Amino acid sequence: MNAKVIEIIKCAAFHESGHILMAYLMEWSVKEVKIVLNDEDLFENGVTKYDYAEEQSFINLVSNYRNEIPYFNSLNETQKENCFDVAEKRLYTVMGGPISEKGYLIGNNTRSWVIDRTDIRKCDDRIYFTFEEFLKENNPNFDINFFDNNTKKFAKWMSKEEVWHFINTLAHELISARNYVMTNIQVEDVLTRNGYFDYLDKLRNRHNIQN
Repeated sequence: MNAKVIEIIKCAAFHESGHILMAYLMEWSVKEVKIVLNDEDLFENGVTKYDYAEEQSFINLVSNYRNEIPYFNSLNETQKENCFDVAEKRLYTVMGGPISEKGYLIGNNTRSWVIDRTDIRKCDDRIYFTFEEFLKENNPNFDINFFDNNTKKFAKWMSKEEVWHFINTLAHELISARNYVMTNIQVEDVLTRNGYFDYLDKLRNRHNIQN
C-alpha cells in the first residue's frame, strides 16, 4: 500500500473518530464505523452508523421534513422544541468529523482547526444542509451564526490534550481494524479503555464544556 493510500485512510479514520466522539457527547451511540477504499480512484468514504435511541423518531422527522410538514405543524410546542434540540445535536455531530480531520492535518495550532463549509465533505454537507434548513425555517431562535460559533467552540474543545488523546486512540484502532471496520462493541471498548466515558461522566456533572 503506497503512502498516498495510507494518508487517505488516516484522514478518514480521524474524520470518523471526530464524528464518534461527538455522537457520544450528544448521548447517542455508534452501531458501526468503517472506511471504504476504492482502489481505482483512491476515493475513501467513511461511514458511521449511529444509534439515536429514543430520539430516532425526531431524526427521521427532520430528515424527511419536506414530506412531513403537516405532521410537524401538528406537534405541540414541547415536541417541536425536541425536534430543534435533536437537529442541533445532529449538526454538532457532523461538525466533529471535519474538525478532527483538520486537527490531524494541521497539528497543534488551535486557530487553524476552525473549519468553514468547504471543509465539510459532500455526504456530510447534504446532512448538514437538511438539518440547518429545517432549523432556519422553523426555529425563530436559531442562531444565524450557529456554524461559526460552534465550530470554534468544538475546535477548541477537540484541541485539548485530553480530548485529542481520545480521538487519536480511536483513529489508530480504526486504522488497525480488520477491513477498517469496528462494531459497537469494539468502539465502546476503546472508549472505555482510553477513559472517554469516565471523562463524559465528569463533564456532564459540570453541565457544559468548560472553556
